[in-house]
This record gives sequence, C-alpha cells and structure tokens, in this order.
Amino acid sequence: MPQTGCGEEKDTQHAIQTILATKYNRPISEVDVTVTKEVRGFASGSVLFGQGGPGEGGMWLAVLGNGWNVVFDGNGNVDCNKMRQKYGFPDSILKPNFCD
Repeated sequence: MPQTGCGEEKDTQHAIQTILATKYNRPISEVDVTVTKEVRGFASGSVLFGQGGPGEGGMWLAVLGNGWNVVFDGNGNVDCNKMRQKYGFPDSILKPNFCD
C-alpha cells in the first residue's frame, strides 16, 4: 500500500512541538507547529506561541537522527553554509525560505 506521508508529517509536527514547548517552557497547548517541508531526514516549518502577535513566532529547521533535533529556530538569519556542511540540509528544504 502506498505511503502518503501524512502520518510521518504528523509525527514530525508533534515531535517539533514537544521540543519547542520544552525549550521555551511553554504548555504544549500553546505551541502551534506547522511542517512546511519534509524530505527524508530533514524538515522545516514555522511555530506560533500562544495567541500570536509580535515576537511570538518564528521558523525552524530540524534534522532526524535518534529522533528529531531542532538545529535552528527563531526569526534571525540562518547560517546556510553551516546548515549545508554540518547537517547536510538539501536545497529543497533551505530554498527559498531560509537561503538563496
């Protein structure tokens, strides 16, 4: 039976939600994670905390090792060379939202 990927994306969403809720000491119910792109071993998306508003959200990048690991989150510039060289991110994840 063909895989649609929906189950994987939901697992990724929940994992990233848990990581960011823990990192920022927020109830999981106040952390709204969206998975924008996902390819084998890499994912990107956005996060919104609480009711939203200025400074209440950002973008994230994650790699899959022994579970998901968020290697960038926030609103600042991404070190594109580091993401490519250290973590092996493909351009299909990094472009156009994070890197040119």
